[in-house]
Amino acid sequence: MKKKGANPNKYGKLDEAIAEENSKFIAGQDELQLQIMERQDAELDALGRSVAVLGDMGKTMGAELAAQGKMLEDLDEEVTATNERMGAARRRVDTLLKKAKGNCMTILMVVLIVVLVVLILLIFLL
Repeated sequence: MKKKGANPNKYGKLDEAIAEENSKFIAGQDELQLQIMERQDAELDALGRSVAVLGDMGKTMGAELAAQGKMLEDLDEEVTATNERMGAARRRVDTLLKKAKGNCMTILMVVLIVVLVVLILLIFLL
């Protein structure tokens, strides 16, 4: 009968050692998990700061693009107005060229007649 009573005491120290090792292992794992969580928190904080910077850059770029778009619209309006003025000026120049073309022919004919008369006079007088 002593053997039955001695068995629980015999393995008691082993059970205590196993329980202590398990406790140490669990404590080590808890510490490791805390370190991992702290590192992840630090990485998430850095990522959050990066996202905030990117968000600010996006807002700045959006504002700049809006300003550039407004300037392009203004430029387009100015180009359109200038194009219309150029078209009107071109039409006036075309009209003047047509008028000048008829006057130019008349002036050319008068000049040629005067030259012809001078030549005839020179031939007869010499």
